[in-house]
Amino acid sequence: MKTSCKILKASQFKARTAICSGSSTVVEDRIFKTIKAMEQWIYRNDSDFGRLILNRYALIENQWEVFTTIGKTTITLSELKRIVGYLEDEGLKPSENAK
Repeated sequence: MKTSCKILKASQFKARTAICSGSSTVVEDRIFKTIKAMEQWIYRNDSDFGRLILNRYALIENQWEVFTTIGKTTITLSELKRIVGYLEDEGLKPSENAK
């Protein structure tokens, strides 16, 4: 699995889950030391009746940042926004050779 530069700087990981029981819903966070431990826990608990994985976070420079895995690449939301911004600003401009 490829990882982004920011994810490599993460010191902790957090999974935010919602547990539905009858008419009530409890949101809880679970902290992990490694991304691998978090993903293993999610894999084992994602199919639990009533449990929904809401978000995954990485603690990078004392700030929790949302991240996801697309294909085999793990990337933070801020990095994804930067890439999209580049595509909108620069990457989608017609080339000088296009007529």
